[in-house]
Order: sequence, then C-alpha cells, then structure tokens
Amino acid sequence: MFSLKKTLFSNGLRVNIDAKKEQKEQKNYRCSDFIVRRNTKTNKISVYHIEVAYNKDSIAFIKAVNIEKENDIIWYRIEILPAVRRITGKYLDNYDMEENEMYDFEDAWFKLFGNTWNSNTKLSKKDALEIKEKFQKSISEAKFDSLYKIKYKEQYVGKREFEGSRYFITYSKGKNHVLESFDSGHPMYLDYGILYYGENNPFQIEEIAKLGKRRFFDKCRYTPKAIKQIIKNHEQGNQTRI
Repeated sequence: MFSLKKTLFSNGLRVNIDAKKEQKEQKNYRCSDFIVRRNTKTNKISVYHIEVAYNKDSIAFIKAVNIEKENDIIWYRIEILPAVRRITGKYLDNYDMEENEMYDFEDAWFKLFGNTWNSNTKLSKKDALEIKEKFQKSISEAKFDSLYKIKYKEQYVGKREFEGSRYFITYSKGKNHVLESFDSGHPMYLDYGILYYGENNPFQIEEIAKLGKRRFFDKCRYTPKAIKQIIKNHEQGNQTRI
C-alpha cells in the first residue's frame, strides 16, 4: 500500500511539475527580452532571456539566463548616459569577449533573414528555441557588413564599367575590405575607397543597409538570404532598417 501511495504521489508531483514547466514554456515575452550568444570558435548559437536584477539612476545590472540551461548565466552592467545619448557597459565574472559575441535578438533576425519585428512582438520560450535553430542554420553564412546601390553620376564622362544601378556588398577578407557586386553572375569589384571619396567621386552611392555601431552588443553580419530580402523590400518601396 505504501508503495502504491508513493507511486501515486510521485505521478501527481510529476504532473504538477510538467504542467508548471509547460506554463513557463508558453508564457509570452517580448522579443526584446531575448539576446543571442555566438561562440566564435564553434559558431554555436545560444539564446538567453534577460532579467533585470537592479536598475537605478541609469545603471542596470542584467542577468541573462540560457533558456535551455538555467545554470548558464551571463551578468553584465549597463549605464545609460542620456546627456550624450550613449550606452556604456561591461560584462562581469569571467565572460570571454574574444570567444563569444552577443547580439540583440531583433538585430540578429534582421541580419540573418532580412525581415523586421516590432520590439513588442510576443514570443514564448518554445518560439525562441525554434528561432534559435533557424539562427544556427544561418549563422555560418553571415559575412556581409553593408549593402549599397551604386551608379555613375549623370555628368560623369569617363569610362563606365557598368550601366544603370547595381547593388554592392562589403565584407572583410583578411585585413582588407572588399566592395563586390551582389548578383548571380560574375562578381565585379570596385575600390572600397569610393565609399569615402568627396565631390570628385564618379559614383552616386545610396546606402541601403549597414552593420551599425556597436553600442554594447556586438553586431551580427548579413547573410545572402537577408541581402536578397532587403533588396526586394527596397525595390518595392518598403522601408529598410539600417
């Protein structure tokens, strides 16, 4: 009889634990409540849920908990300086900044897939896990820093390498920066320096997408899939996040 009661109690306890776990999994969070960690050596992706441990006088201590391993915690400190519109911060404990990069969840989604979300979009942890798997499949292709639409100025009278407008992407190749056409044919290369020429530049250059400035989190790079979607959105007149 005792063993039966114990079994019934154990089964009941298991049901309660599973129910609570399911409720926790289905609880909705804002997508801005998640951050993405990439191991730079293995390319392994992890997603963390942000919890504010302390917040006072523009200083916040943040606890970021791995949604798959609750004992995997990253602590960091952020200070917002409203007067100069700047955010400073640092990671605490033994966080290895060379071995890891941390991305804003929304920024990673945009850079990997080319679509935007509202910061208040609701996600469960189950949703975040499914998206994490998509991140994992795409992160190895993320290499582009920016996207430009380039054409010769109408008044330019010298030799032209191409007609009309063409899209060019930038990326790093060793210590060099490359400006390369983004198309399915033979790539064309332009002098990276034209992005910084003055009035004598023969090109008219429109910046469509950029890496962005690192405020605290690292900046994820763009995948070819994201670049294609951004070009499509641009040609349809939809606003691109840059």
